[in-house]
Amino acid sequence: MFPHGEQVVRQRATRVADRYNPDDVALDWENPDVLTIPNVGVALSSTADPLIDAREAVDSDYTLFMETGSDVLPDDRLVIRGIACEVVGRPFDWSNPFTGWEAGMVVQAKVREG
Repeated sequence: MFPHGEQVVRQRATRVADRYNPDDVALDWENPDVLTIPNVGVALSSTADPLIDAREAVDSDYTLFMETGSDVLPDDRLVIRGIACEVVGRPFDWSNPFTGWEAGMVVQAKVREG
């Protein structure tokens, strides 16, 4: 999508039966499925210093722009510049309602460090 975009790595956990509730599913991050997504536009949306006792944490939010139909789901993690971030919400494909032109996919991601 962007000839000078960045490479982002998508990690997808394996779904396993929750050992505490067999009717539920848990995410196992021991051996995630990995997919490299090239030419991604990465923008820092915001940063914040949350007030957490005895911690000096920093929250960072990212907006990523990638090809329409990229294989990213709400439970995935994205490794952006070496930092593992959680996908926030549902990835969204943009398209023009008049022409059908597919502009790309927008994905929100976040990380708390510290």
